Amino acid sequence: MSAMRPSRTVEELLTKLAAVLLGTLIVLVLCTWLALRFGAAVDHRPPPAGNPLAAVISLAAGATTWPGPGASAAAAAETALVIVVGVVVARHQFGPRRRLTVDAAVRHMASRRDHAAFSGERATAAATRLGVQGTVPGVRIGVALNTGKPVYGNWEMTQADIWGARRGKTTSRVVPAILDAPGAVVATSNKRDVVDTTRTFRADSGPVWVFDPQAVATEPPSWWWNPLSYVTTLDKAARLAAVLAHAARPVAARQDAFFDPKGEQLLAFLLLAAATGHTPITTVFEWTADPTEVMPVDILRAAGYDLPAQAVQGVINSPEKQRAGVYGTAEKIVSFLVNPAITEWVTRGAAARNRPEFSPQDFVAGAGTLYLLSREGQGNAAPLVTALTVATVEAAEELATRSPGGRLPVPLLCVLDEAANVCRWKDLPDLYSHYGSRGIVLMTMLQSWAQGVAVWGEEGMTRLWSSASIRVYGGGEVDPCFLGNLSQLIGDYAPRATSVSVQRGRAGSTSTTTATRVERILEVSDLAALPMGRAILFPSGSRPILVRTEPWYRGPHAERVRTTRGREPVLDGWAGYDLRTRDTRQPDEHVDGHTPVGLRADAAAGQYGRRATGASVGVPPDGVNLASLAREPTTPACSDLESWVQEVLAQVVRRRLGGHLTWCPEWYRHAEATMRLMSLWKEWERARSEGTMSNWWLDHCDPHLAVLMSRDNGPFMACTEKEHRPLGPLPVVPNGLGR
Repeated sequence: MSAMRPSRTVEELLTKLAAVLLGTLIVLVLCTWLALRFGAAVDHRPPPAGNPLAAVISLAAGATTWPGPGASAAAAAETALVIVVGVVVARHQFGPRRRLTVDAAVRHMASRRDHAAFSGERATAAATRLGVQGTVPGVRIGVALNTGKPVYGNWEMTQADIWGARRGKTTSRVVPAILDAPGAVVATSNKRDVVDTTRTFRADSGPVWVFDPQAVATEPPSWWWNPLSYVTTLDKAARLAAVLAHAARPVAARQDAFFDPKGEQLLAFLLLAAATGHTPITTVFEWTADPTEVMPVDILRAAGYDLPAQAVQGVINSPEKQRAGVYGTAEKIVSFLVNPAITEWVTRGAAARNRPEFSPQDFVAGAGTLYLLSREGQGNAAPLVTALTVATVEAAEELATRSPGGRLPVPLLCVLDEAANVCRWKDLPDLYSHYGSRGIVLMTMLQSWAQGVAVWGEEGMTRLWSSASIRVYGGGEVDPCFLGNLSQLIGDYAPRATSVSVQRGRAGSTSTTTATRVERILEVSDLAALPMGRAILFPSGSRPILVRTEPWYRGPHAERVRTTRGREPVLDGWAGYDLRTRDTRQPDEHVDGHTPVGLRADAAAGQYGRRATGASVGVPPDGVNLASLAREPTTPACSDLESWVQEVLAQVVRRRLGGHLTWCPEWYRHAEATMRLMSLWKEWERARSEGTMSNWWLDHCDPHLAVLMSRDNGPFMACTEKEHRPLGPLPVVPNGLGR
């Protein structure tokens, strides 16, 4: 039994019962005495004794008579007052409470002194010492339940988080950290929600770069990055080859003791040759596909790299099977270069030579934002995402080395969301504690402990978790070993237990024994069932702190984000529909005479303000005019559709997905789903104001959800809980009747 469910001892129950009886007796005596005095004054009779107890005893013994109607009226009024007070006290003690069950454990966890080390005042002092200017003293983690004050990690504390799927990690940790960052930001993800929410807000601080080779956010390649610009030495060539190899290797793949290291070494030398010869990175794949090509040997020798040239020549001269194995390993590592959609982001390209080239050195010196997006699965862009992350962070480290004190003058925030899927950085556990002292604040976000073990191994994941100054568990984990370790770190408490034994008979006696027993403050089952809105902070050098999470839409930047969010989710290929519109014009009314309200022609606008192409203004590609869906009640409870789905529908409607039920976390990318949910929201607002919520459930919510969540014939039938998979349009054959 944990501190969440404290046991009531016999001694506690007897003490409470005695207190209730004594209080009842005192109230009864006082009320009776006051009624006697009031009745005596009204009926002009002698007043009772000044001692309430003596007056009541005299009345009970018959020495004093009841004064009359006045005393009876006073007694009735007192009885009513006592009943009202009793009901209020009973509801306060035993009625429903907003306080979550897990909150009961807070009194056994960190003390106020422990909280002080992570208070706003302490974080502000650290920011002043580090010379960091800004309105936020550090990365805000949440609000401590014990004190009701915000908890911060200062700008030299690295952080690691484990939150299960759909636990609010993005809204409560990733987005608020990006919005509060005082300097440059690097953020990785496999979803577009982070970009949609923060890009326009961050654009006020500096340039915004979105690296999206797999069209996660449908971002066009308006700029490019040359991975070979990182290769300035043989050591960096080997480092880049290692990064690409580790990121490209499947998690459960077995490594060959000979061919894997040999292939990685060959790739390093080929990268060095391509960088030295100023050729595009696609040349590296061409060399790996042709084991007889000697051009890299000639380039390396001409540049003075004799031994690497000899090593490449040695592989070329090796037996055919050995050579094929080594070259095949290298080719597999860079196989992502076969995809033209990916190589367009890492080569200048003949069609758009005026595109700017991204420079990690220039980026870390400013206050811009770099979003790195990739999908999961085979053929993804994770190797390039990892490589660009490493190149940018190492550029920040080099700048810190040249800066006073050996740290960045303005911290760089690096939020590695979905790190195990899109940014598998092999050396990350070894660098974690080091980067904090350089002004590089790392935040690694994982969905489970097993995810980290799959990427870095048990020892590496343990090293990363232990090296972080701030460790946050947001619930949703089911690994009993990991949760058992957390339970042990949270600690124990010792409740008192009282037992009473009664011996019957002539010589009967009663004995009371009081003892203490050690119990976990939070058991494994308590941690597995940690409710939404709660997280546990495990800081270095302090006891764990139970915090209330703060989503960005309830934070200080909420209104500004809602009003400046410049890009909204794509609805199956249409970037025109704005989920935030609140206009009440008719569909055929226009703003400035041309663009319908609620439809955005610039939803795909990028860093340089370009406009979307491929969709007519006001009408999506499928010909459905959605502007009329923008109208809503004049005083809505939710400011936009996204807030209603996230804060109301997703919290109220809870289903066990699987079997015949499914859902797409990127619901906004389905035009049908968005239209249905917009209708549900409008009807919900109307039902809320008219008091017809039962009709809303029966006539609107139940039918729509039956279609939306149907795995057999709903819009989400091809999607999974983790991945959006769009469906094609219905086949239509024109018959000429509309001409």
